[in-house]
Amino acid sequence: TFILCTWYRYCRSKQSSKAYHTEVIAPGGGTAADIANLSKHLGLEADAVKAVMSSGGRGVSRRSRGSAPSSSEADTAAAAASAAGASAWADFFSEATADPLAASSAGDDDNAAKASDEAVVIASASVDEDATREYILPILPLMANPANSNANKATPRKKKAKMMDSTDTYPYVTPGRLAQTGTLDATVPGRTKRQMTNDYDLEEPTLLPLATPTDEDAEDEEETEENPKFALIATSSTSAHSIAITASGIAYGWGRNEANQLGLMTGPCATVPLPTKLVGPWGDDPLVGAATGKSHSVVIDATGAAYAVGSNKCGQCGINSSIDDVTKFRRCVLAGASSDDAEIVQVSCGEQFTVLLTSRGHIYSAGLAEYGQLGNGETGEYFIAANKLGFANATKFERRSLFVQSEEDANISNAKRGAMINVPNCGEIVICSISCGKNHTIAVEAPTTSGHIPRVFSWGCGDYGCLGHGIQADEYTPRFVATLRGPLFTANYPVKASAGSSCSMVLTKQGHVYYMGKHRQIGEATMRPSLIDALANNAHVTTSCAGGSATVFCTTRNAVTVSWGKGDTGELGYGRGNQKSSAQPKFVDKLDSCMVTNIACGYGHTLFLVKDEDAEDAKALEKLAKLEVEQVTL
Repeated sequence: TFILCTWYRYCRSKQSSKAYHTEVIAPGGGTAADIANLSKHLGLEADAVKAVMSSGGRGVSRRSRGSAPSSSEADTAAAAASAAGASAWADFFSEATADPLAASSAGDDDNAAKASDEAVVIASASVDEDATREYILPILPLMANPANSNANKATPRKKKAKMMDSTDTYPYVTPGRLAQTGTLDATVPGRTKRQMTNDYDLEEPTLLPLATPTDEDAEDEEETEENPKFALIATSSTSAHSIAITASGIAYGWGRNEANQLGLMTGPCATVPLPTKLVGPWGDDPLVGAATGKSHSVVIDATGAAYAVGSNKCGQCGINSSIDDVTKFRRCVLAGASSDDAEIVQVSCGEQFTVLLTSRGHIYSAGLAEYGQLGNGETGEYFIAANKLGFANATKFERRSLFVQSEEDANISNAKRGAMINVPNCGEIVICSISCGKNHTIAVEAPTTSGHIPRVFSWGCGDYGCLGHGIQADEYTPRFVATLRGPLFTANYPVKASAGSSCSMVLTKQGHVYYMGKHRQIGEATMRPSLIDALANNAHVTTSCAGGSATVFCTTRNAVTVSWGKGDTGELGYGRGNQKSSAQPKFVDKLDSCMVTNIACGYGHTLFLVKDEDAEDAKALEKLAKLEVEQVTL
């Protein structure tokens, strides 16, 4: 309570000139705006916050610790505030410089309407966690469906689950210009070391041109935009290749292609230097999703079908076949999926496994099972020979509907250390965001209309604590990350997952990023989710984050992009002649004033979508380096 009072008085001294009420209603000169701001961040009623302030720092009395019904309102509120934990203060101070008017005045009609809309998804700390949750469905693709004439509105099917217009809850990525930092020579990362001196060795964010169309594409050349806007970018921490999809649903691929992971008709080759148009069995249907693994790729079309190509040695393509290589895009197989659960909307790939997400929020996985990546509760380990192990890999996608938590996290009396129990109603859990690292996955639960705080689950390889459970242990079943719960996340709940090779990040509603694991070779690992306070404490609202093989990027609402980690081939974007590593978040100066709408980190490179919608955006884009086709001599 003393800390609350101290911080409260500090904010009053900083923000008194912005107060929209002059009537003092709390100690220290507090107005209604101040109480509303504290109430929003604490997840408490305004009356309870006033009671805490009125307690004068005396804390919780003995009466409130017992069961006596005569406990004062101040004691009750103080106890609730205390339960939020000391970690709440990092978030409080991160908002100290924010405009308190954003909390909205009761007399402001616009803000009141906005608050009413948000009340649908803002959680409540007092709800029964074991009760059935009412989710916001359907889950949508990351980009708008070009085939939908009214792309800003959802077109939910008539299903048993309650469907609604969920575009406000799951906003699409804003299309923008495609830029990359990191060499275009995909034979270099992780294999050879040489000086980055060529024009195509990009060491700062650079706008990419499209590859010159081949003779086969000559007929479609007129329909192809010379400088299209892209709505989705896909690469991963183990991928030296990338896929980008335009706002009209056309896919382009480039990078390493030794296993024909790009599915190009020309067949396998060492590298495809520039974005080249991809074709497949989806025909004229636009694409709305894509993901890349080490040597395979998966795309999703507007009808909800997924197609995979590349290496299939562990079944990661999910085509229900054990062939080692898939030379052309083939449709993925979902085993046992009902007709109303077969619409795939999101995909993410690890090194040798793939995870799909349907519009109903159900998870399907295929591929390697060595570290529990499939989330089916086992690795299926067996001996192939005296000194060689095999695993029960999956060659087709199967649903994973079991979610667990430790007995300690479930607050069970006499809990056994390490013992797991099923999460209540786990078969009904709906996921809205997935992301795969090298051998692990992190997933965020969908928001609800029942007041529940969305949960975070992780499974797979637990090296460096990247699963966020405080230990270095593999998890074979999606496990609840208990640190990311409580009153602190009532209005600042998790909304998006992002994974690097051996690290994980969770983005919250108010733009905070929680990090776990390790992405640098030196330094200590972060065993539990930890707030990236370098951003939060400086009032930065993060809009997108991503992790690569040894890098992490974050971009903010104020057109600021930061990165840190190790980037031998220019993937940090600091520019030629500048440092190639950073232990702390450092500004990517070349992106100053550029509004980056999405980021994807790969193996030796990083991709950006840079907004281009008005004159201000155009002016910022003029500062970015531009690559010409003639400069790429690979």
